[in-house]
Amino acid sequence: MATRSGHRGGGRQKNLKELGSYENVLAVFKKYDANGNGELSWHELNKLMTDLNSGKWSDMRTDQLLGQLDRNSDGAVNINELLEYIFPRKDAMGGAAGNSQYEEVIEAFRRHDTNKNGTLDKREFTQLMIALKRGQGKAWDARQTEQVFRVVDKDGSGEVESDELIAWMFGVPSDRKRAAAAQDQRRSGRKHDSADAEGPLVVFEFECGRGAPEIAVDGITERWRRHLKGQVEVKKIVSASSKSITKVSARNGKIVFWDAAVMMAYRDNPFISPQSTNEWCKDMYARHIPRLLNGT
Repeated sequence: MATRSGHRGGGRQKNLKELGSYENVLAVFKKYDANGNGELSWHELNKLMTDLNSGKWSDMRTDQLLGQLDRNSDGAVNINELLEYIFPRKDAMGGAAGNSQYEEVIEAFRRHDTNKNGTLDKREFTQLMIALKRGQGKAWDARQTEQVFRVVDKDGSGEVESDELIAWMFGVPSDRKRAAAAQDQRRSGRKHDSADAEGPLVVFEFECGRGAPEIAVDGITERWRRHLKGQVEVKKIVSASSKSITKVSARNGKIVFWDAAVMMAYRDNPFISPQSTNEWCKDMYARHIPRLLNGT
């Protein structure tokens, strides 16, 4: 494809994966799909990337990116092609081997959001639960959806968001619920019972070895403390027998973000270098921490 004239890119260039959460990717796609035809043309993709990089983007890079994204070779990028690029399957064979249950639920949420509006209606929710409960005894059906949908749909919108689904499936500890209620009351100016905890909304557990791994966790803790202003706490579990960060989890271990024993065979260690640790932290900021905060 011939390169069109345009700005030259210089320095570090932002990747589409920095758009963040699934919901944000959908919003950005809709914004830049100027004619509303469900695809990003070369010009629309170029506009997106130029804005994402504050003007420091070249037409040649759009040519290259379009070649990567356009799997069906129709000269444009549809939403599924974009999502497959930003949220690739974890293992080398394109499957879900090594995924945590949390990752499986999030992938299933994206897959069953058939109209790609970022939420699940009752029909989509039913299909999601049928898939997740398959092989676990009694099959899920629409009757069960009617029984639980209002419980899952905390804000009463009539649709389930990903943070609501995660909160329902993995639970929110009672002390975090009290902390969230206390913070809501404080922000609204209402008085609250002094017995209510005003602690962090989300607690992460890092299991690591002594020395460099422990220092790395301390660095992550300080970064989160600075940027998240007390909403997140890190508990460090140090083991003399370990030489790395071996596990990262939340919700009392129910939500797993890294487990070396299970995941190492299928993906790169996110804590192997300062650069990869920084990329992991950015992914947590953009996708996972907001979901946990919103669902508390």
